Amino acid sequence: MIKQKPFFSYRGVSIYETFKDRQKLRYWYSLKPGQYEDSVECFDIRYLPNAYRSGLMIDYLKRYRSGAFDTSSQEGVARFFKVLEEEENAHKDALQRAIDDGYDFAAAMRGNYTQVVRRLFRRAKRRFAKQRSS
Repeated sequence: MIKQKPFFSYRGVSIYETFKDRQKLRYWYSLKPGQYEDSVECFDIRYLPNAYRSGLMIDYLKRYRSGAFDTSSQEGVARFFKVLEEEENAHKDALQRAIDDGYDFAAAMRGNYTQVVRRLFRRAKRRFAKQRSS
């Protein structure tokens, strides 16, 4: 097992990167450290609900055409790594939005999407409380 620090920690939730052949995967994360491809403890960030995925995908084709991936020069290599850093920051922003909304990552890892029902119930409960107070 790979010993690792959390990729992102927020409000007591720690998210870790997952691996394939000791290389980190770009879109797969876990609530447990040292998880590998095809583990039942992993989730794909691209399958988070739309509300959380805003800004998640970096437009690589546009960057490629602008020369961001020209690795024949030192500046090109630096631009390439900057794009990867932007993507990681976008992932952290998406994870933060999901945690703020109380997204159930454990259910997503199990393939149990009852968090949709929980979210709808929570929204209805808020509306009811708001109507009751007015």
